[in-house]
Amino acid sequence: LRGAPLATTDVTLEKSVWIKEKLRFDLRSEFYNILNHANFSIPGSTFGAADFGLVTGARPGRTVQLAGRLNF
Repeated sequence: LRGAPLATTDVTLEKSVWIKEKLRFDLRSEFYNILNHANFSIPGSTFGAADFGLVTGARPGRTVQLAGRLNF
């Protein structure tokens, strides 16, 4: 059986800020599936089972990750 196609758009934003000559702060944010498309699991594939051909789950929606790093 074939499932629905996977549709995700991922974005990464980065910014570096120099605090002093040898001190820098890096900020990074990552957005996975930023448009929040529904990505469904594959249908049940066991012939004769109650869930045969039914989609009973989905992948997680939008996920955001934030990181900061201080370089010296």
